[in-house]
Amino acid sequence: MGLHPKLFQRPSLYVYLLIHLLQVESLKQQGNECVKKKDYAAAILHYSHAIKNDDKIATLYSNRSLAFLKMEQYYYAMEDAKATIRLDPNWPKGHFRKGEVEFAVGNYTLAIMSYKYLVLQLLLVGVFTGLGLLIWMAYKYIQDNQKSSLLDPPIDLWKAMNGEEETDGSNNEEEKQAEKRHHKKGGASSARQRYKMGKS
Repeated sequence: MGLHPKLFQRPSLYVYLLIHLLQVESLKQQGNECVKKKDYAAAILHYSHAIKNDDKIATLYSNRSLAFLKMEQYYYAMEDAKATIRLDPNWPKGHFRKGEVEFAVGNYTLAIMSYKYLVLQLLLVGVFTGLGLLIWMAYKYIQDNQKSSLLDPPIDLWKAMNGEEETDGSNNEEEKQAEKRHHKKGGASSARQRYKMGKS
């Protein structure tokens, strides 16, 4: 479903593209192995050969920029970093490579400018992650409240429409006791006063 039907009409073209992509990937992996072994000259050769086969892959330029940087070939490292940015301007690694080269040369202000783009992207990712977390927490809170409200007794609409309040039996007893305590007729002084009123 993902492959175009015209590719199968010309199988030789399809096979050629597949072999071509596999060769480029193999050369990239060989270059990565050379970087791990700190054989930067061999890595540059592998990456250059891969770029010669396919010059539209930004990771090849980025990796070759690192190899040039390690060999202190700053001009070529900068050119490859710029090519990485040109091919994929939204990929932060190109700006990072450019910042690394500028830092190694001593252009600290330009390096900071290159790193600003990277920091800005990281901040945006952090902000959107935080917003996503807040939205998830709000959704979870609403969902939990809806679940707990399912256990509440239903509202008696007839009483609510007539203005009557629902009273619980336990609350009613508590209210009566509170009224008795509140309306209790005074202490000793009120008793004397009632006594005097009764004598006369």
